[in-house]
Amino acid sequence: MQEPENITNAPEHVPGRLIVTFKSIMNPKSRNELLKSIGAEIQWTTDDPAVFVIRVRPGTEENVLNVLRGAPGVQSAQHIIIATPLGEPAADSRDDA
Repeated sequence: MQEPENITNAPEHVPGRLIVTFKSIMNPKSRNELLKSIGAEIQWTTDDPAVFVIRVRPGTEENVLNVLRGAPGVQSAQHIIIATPLGEPAADSRDDA
């Protein structure tokens, strides 16, 4: 079965932006020191006080993710995935009702 042309195997992500969830043991001062040490800064806050979107220099995302994932005060760190269209459904799967 051939894949449609508009579907890629690797998801695209927002360059220079990551989403990070900090553990409750990470106080704001320690969080900010960690981010500064890796050249990152908070871009946006979220409704969850432990979750932040951070800005990093494009091209450094993987290195920053590795550092964050190894930090004891970080619960998770990941790319922000860009949603892409999946294309039109197959003709036999459309609802003709």
